[in-house]
Amino acid sequence: CANDHTCYFKAEGNKSIGFIKVGHKKLFVRTRSNQLVEMSPLCVLDFYVDAKVQRGGFGKLLFDSMLEYE
Repeated sequence: CANDHTCYFKAEGNKSIGFIKVGHKKLFVRTRSNQLVEMSPLCVLDFYVDAKVQRGGFGKLLFDSMLEYE
């Protein structure tokens, strides 16, 4: 991961199950008064769970663990 990104990995033994990468990203959003405001919220930048174990709850485990830490 880049210096300003954080990666969380799930593995079982020597097999990788999945990962989630988060970091701050510069975004421009419109206010209710139609003004553009720049902000840098924490965003999910990349998310992957191996196809062989999808629908097994590993994505939720990764996401919940990231939320707990962040």
